[in-house]
Amino acid sequence: MDLNYILTWTVALSAGAGLFRLVRARAWRTTRGWLVVFAALLAITGALLLVQPAIAGWVGGALWLVSVVLPSLGMGAMQRALARMQYARARRIARVLGLFHPADGWRDRPLLLEALDLAQRGRIDEATQLLTSATADPRVAQTPLGRSARLQLYRIEARWQDLLDWATRQIPEGELVDDPAAFLSVVRALGETGRVEELFRAWRHHKATLERPALAAVRDGFLLYLFAFTGRVADVESLFSPGGRLATSPGGSARYWIATARLARSADDPAARADLESLAATDGDAILRAGCAWRLAHPPSVTAAATVTVTNEATLDELRAVVAEERRFGGVTTATSRPYATWSLIALNGAMFVAEISLGGATESDALFRLGALWPDAVLHGGWWRLGACMFLHFGAVHLAMNMIALLVLGPWVETALGRARYVLLYLFAGLVGSAMHVALARAGWMGPQLMVGASGCVMGLVGATAGILLRGWRREGSTLARRRLLSTASIVALQVIFDLMTPQVSFLAHASGTLAGFVLGLALGDRRRAR
Repeated sequence: MDLNYILTWTVALSAGAGLFRLVRARAWRTTRGWLVVFAALLAITGALLLVQPAIAGWVGGALWLVSVVLPSLGMGAMQRALARMQYARARRIARVLGLFHPADGWRDRPLLLEALDLAQRGRIDEATQLLTSATADPRVAQTPLGRSARLQLYRIEARWQDLLDWATRQIPEGELVDDPAAFLSVVRALGETGRVEELFRAWRHHKATLERPALAAVRDGFLLYLFAFTGRVADVESLFSPGGRLATSPGGSARYWIATARLARSADDPAARADLESLAATDGDAILRAGCAWRLAHPPSVTAAATVTVTNEATLDELRAVVAEERRFGGVTTATSRPYATWSLIALNGAMFVAEISLGGATESDALFRLGALWPDAVLHGGWWRLGACMFLHFGAVHLAMNMIALLVLGPWVETALGRARYVLLYLFAGLVGSAMHVALARAGWMGPQLMVGASGCVMGLVGATAGILLRGWRREGSTLARRRLLSTASIVALQVIFDLMTPQVSFLAHASGTLAGFVLGLALGDRRRAR
């Protein structure tokens, strides 16, 4: 397998798809750094492909790793740290990200996160002074740094009306949704000041924009505020429950917002007030302690929550459907959904790779054949066990890594949707179909004899199963999220087909038959979780 060739394709497809998504989203102000990175990757790799094709993939792959993969992993880690309110850890990650993407404001974020870290540790005066100094210079006050510092200052001091007044004057409405932190601050301020009707209007106005995958965290925060400030306790509990969108949040945060929803129903709810008093006295987060004191002194508007109109009740029903869709078709698994079957399959593939090395090497045909590599003549002469054994063998470390990374990305969601037993059945079935198709075509003389190994047919079976589950969800339940993810999955299959047809070392038929087998079985089995 020519790794240079594989890397060239990987960089081209990744950068091209990323550039297309950004241009389509039109979020120029907050993504210009990514636009430059993707465009530069395409230009450099394309130029090298013309003048030095032997190193185009290696150079492009190295640049892709440094400028795309590592920053993407870092951003995911920072978002998880923020969700857990680990501001010190998030600040360290943001400092590193600032080296990769300074144009998108990453150099400024450590200052804001340092202020939150100081406030969280009870050093409110120092945090306030840091944020005030960032807004004192008129030249800085109008920059994204100055804007964010001002908003954080208002949030820490719970000056919600001042926040709304300032945001109305300083942030054009068209730019607000492009700044997630500012947007969520304004949304929360509407709820804190009892403007529930405006909260609903803001949701309906920005609903289409908030459907972007990149704004999933903003959408989750918006749903929380809508449910909490209208007193929908069960809905708030659902967001924080195992499998919910906010399940990884700290326990204190969940208790705070559940108590807020209870107070929105009754300002004198004794259980809610007792819980807030307990948090204010014992929680280690000074920001949360201050928030509890504020909430006890300023409970949400019971009148606003109790006078939700019929139109807004319909909107709440719609939002509950959104939460249910996200749980089933969002493509995200939480820490409460442990993909043990996926981990076990990865471990088994790794163990077989160790066996390959012990028998002479992972690229040695003799060692692979002894362990069960697929050779059509051997299968037809009684070696039927090779149909299954070959899917746990790999030709070298790169081949293994590519398949295992794909399995780690695709497997957990399919495993959650189908259940472990049916998931393993589908994985094995897709691989066996791919192996059998390879033997059948070799027996018919349509292809020359080839030694075949790898879990690619199984992995493509997971892609097909994902498409089948999503198609079922779209057609039977009318899920728009399932339809959008189905289109994305179809584009992945189309790109894989193009890649297979242009790469002679790859078994296109094993991939295609595995994908089809997974699709049929996924469509037949469906999602074991029922729509509520």
